Amino acid sequence: MLIDRADSAGLKDLATHRQAQWARQREYVAACSPLHRRVWNGREPPRRLEGLAELPLVDKEMLRESQRARPPFGDYLAAPEERIARVHRTSGTTGTAMNLALSAADAHTRPPSSGRGRRRRAGWGPATASCTTSTIGCGWGYTDHAALEATGASVLPFGVDDSELLVRTIRELRITAISCTPSYPAVLERVFAER
Repeated sequence: MLIDRADSAGLKDLATHRQAQWARQREYVAACSPLHRRVWNGREPPRRLEGLAELPLVDKEMLRESQRARPPFGDYLAAPEERIARVHRTSGTTGTAMNLALSAADAHTRPPSSGRGRRRRAGWGPATASCTTSTIGCGWGYTDHAALEATGASVLPFGVDDSELLVRTIRELRITAISCTPSYPAVLERVFAER
């Protein structure tokens, strides 16, 4: 599913690749995801990726409802459970925690594609000294860490257990980037101000 050297691939090559992947994905989801079939209400997914916006999209509450009705993964799971290679569980701080299942291919594909996005959009790379506060047990902690490594950056897995220690560590290791929840920098700012 990944395209080699996507960072420098031409727009035409990327468009061709995306369309080929969509052709496979549309057939698979239509055949294997009861949730999507229900939400689409008999509508066929568009042949062209550009038409995706014409379909009703699935939101997080629909996923939660599906999971509550058919635990532990819901009927949006589009593969047999024996194909699950990794499960991420969200914290559930804003509602019901979600169990998110990944196949081996999903688990393999996510870090390099997410890392590529961080390189291009945020400038992460080999010169970046970074830390992540996403813990392994919380949601996408492992995948976040692997994506940061895929940028070429040095990565310190830290967590959010001790903000004062994190501030000292940022200073000592000259950390230049942090991957965390959007609200956590405000906590770190208070620690800087108080200490």
